[in-house]
Order: sequence, then structure tokens, then C-alpha cells
Amino acid sequence: MGERWKREERRVARILGGQRIPRLGRPSPDVVTPWLSVEQKDRQRVPNWLYDGLARARSQAKRGQLGVLTITSKKTRQGLVVLDLLDFRDWFIGGRGRAPLHCQRAGARKAGHGISGEAVGS
Repeated sequence: MGERWKREERRVARILGGQRIPRLGRPSPDVVTPWLSVEQKDRQRVPNWLYDGLARARSQAKRGQLGVLTITSKKTRQGLVVLDLLDFRDWFIGGRGRAPLHCQRAGARKAGHGISGEAVGS
């Protein structure tokens, strides 16, 4: 069980198309890609309200929308955006020979199609 964090770092690196950076006694990200620096945290328990809020955001998202949960605090002006790891991959990285969804949608808009790919103005 003591090596679980390493397995999770490797899994996240695979999903994101990145590389796990081994601990070498100096501060460094856990996973890197050309455009991401990832700090991976693996926890025994994550608060249910996080999963519930994200599930609600995802269920309310319409076709062509990415469901995200935002978290703010009275103590700081900084906010957080939480989204499903596989949704993130699909929208921003792509995979299995597919372009990222945000690129597919941008291409559809340029070609005169809406977010969901239907023809616009017909």
C-alpha cells in the first residue's frame, strides 16, 4: 500500500500523456507534459460534497459544455476549478487518435457549425 502514490502518479501521467518525475530530493512536479505541471495528491478519502458538486455540474451541462465545480473561500480571493480527470483529458488533450474536444468544437464553429456540430444558419 506504501507505493500507491507512485502508481497513481504513473496512471495520471498516462491519462494526461505526460511523464512521471521521480523524487530526486528537490522540489519538482509529479507529472509533466509540454504544457502542464501536475502536483498529484492521492487521498484515502475525498469529501463527498466534492463528488456531489461535480456530479451535479456534469449532469446539468448541456451537450458541448464541460461540467466543472468551482470552490471559493472567504479567507482568500483565490478559487479552484474541479473537473473529472477523464473529462479534462478528453477536452484538452484528446486521446485514442482524437483531437481534444475544444479543438473539434473550434473547428466546427469555423466551418459554420455550432458547438454540437449541427449546421448554423441553415
